[in-house]
Amino acid sequence: MLTCSGLPCIEVTLNGSTPLRLFLDFASNSSYITLAAAEKAKLAGVAKARLNRDESQPSFRPITATVNRVQMGALALRESFFVIDPTSALSVSSSPRGEVPPGDGSLSYTAFSDRLIILDVPHHRLQVSEVENRSIACADCAHLVSVLQELGGSVLVTDGFAVNGQRTTAIIDPLYTGAILALGPIPKVVGFEKGPANGSYREDTLLFVHPVSVTFENRTLSKSAPLVRADRAYDASGRHYDAVIGLSLLSKSAFTFDFHNMKIWLSNSTSAP
Repeated sequence: MLTCSGLPCIEVTLNGSTPLRLFLDFASNSSYITLAAAEKAKLAGVAKARLNRDESQPSFRPITATVNRVQMGALALRESFFVIDPTSALSVSSSPRGEVPPGDGSLSYTAFSDRLIILDVPHHRLQVSEVENRSIACADCAHLVSVLQELGGSVLVTDGFAVNGQRTTAIIDPLYTGAILALGPIPKVVGFEKGPANGSYREDTLLFVHPVSVTFENRTLSKSAPLVRADRAYDASGRHYDAVIGLSLLSKSAFTFDFHNMKIWLSNSTSAP
């Protein structure tokens, strides 16, 4: 696993093209690549999707491209990608995150369907199994649930994390560099913002609340993780989770995702794939 602009990414080829670097985005249910990357990979139909409203205002109609061979080392995956033009506001607004980090694109959890993966941020490793069709016993597992959002799309939600000893529903987002972000009320967390926090989340301003303890299935990840809350998106309707777990906490341990049985656990609680 590599690091791109400080975020976890992997190098892949699409249908045997020149290598591209894709962010790992487990908080989106769609993968995307930029228009430049799609053209470099010579994906069919991409060039025909360009439109020109006028000479001074180019636009790009968002399309999807199915890639039969996403090659990651010796492993070949199959995935559909949105093709996004970062220079077109219309195109960016239709991207899975509503924003486009600098790079060639991102790979969603959907690319790893029915596989077991270990996201080992501390050691910069991503391990991916062959397709799994069996149940795997593990200690201290939490469930992953695909939840359809009223605003469109679906996300993977888990209740394995606890904040100040209170379980909370959360998504896991390696592209958020912070520790934990509150998007809704979290029990046993009192008080509100004490001032602006560094960074943003999906273009939303962040406000510092206070440090909190964070555990996963009773195992401590941090005794003093800086909790921030979103400003505009806080407690918005149509969302079925209250927190975002970011890269700072994911860097504390390796996490195993079982996308066949829809479970998640800390990797040293069972054997690696």
